Amino acid sequence: MIKTHLQQYTSPETDNILRNTYVDNIILSTLYQRQILKHYQALKLIFNNAKMNIRQFSTNSTYGYNNIRVEDRDTNDEISVLGIYWKPHTDVIKINFKSWKGQPGTKRNILSFIASQFDPLGLISPTTLPLRKFCQKLWEQNYKWDELLGSTLMKEWNRLVKPFGLAQLIFDRQVLPHGNWGLHVFTDASKDGYAAIVHATVKVENTAF
Repeated sequence: MIKTHLQQYTSPETDNILRNTYVDNIILSTLYQRQILKHYQALKLIFNNAKMNIRQFSTNSTYGYNNIRVEDRDTNDEISVLGIYWKPHTDVIKINFKSWKGQPGTKRNILSFIASQFDPLGLISPTTLPLRKFCQKLWEQNYKWDELLGSTLMKEWNRLVKPFGLAQLIFDRQVLPHGNWGLHVFTDASKDGYAAIVHATVKVENTAF
């Protein structure tokens, strides 16, 4: 319905909204603080025409935030953006590790716990790799889905998950300017796992980011 409504308009603003709408999140960016207010006003007008009260706006710009009507602001210190937590006032991305709640040690519960560590960008892959290696053992030893682990395996599992729930990772959100872009891809592998990482670089005049 949102896509159908937006397609009634022909403007760079609506094209930008269409490209940056993800389920119930709209994520727009700009290099200039005053452009934030233009985005806000355009969004309110377009969605009001569909009788939709779009709200919960947030930005890392104090100027932009103060120019959003109070009733339209998102007042939370942390905001979930596509399942990842963003702290707009410090402009950092935060990942909280889920904790093991002491449920029965079965293959089903262990696999569910590993999958619950939401990480679409792969930022915590090095941390979850030992858990995945452990899960491989359960298949190798033909454990059934709801069969309780032996005491030795359970002791190893408790050691692996002990840091989870206490830890969190915080990353500065990176915004790169317009310029000449480049991608640098690195891969590596061992007997236990393999990984790939892509670094984006941009050169603006004589400065590289």
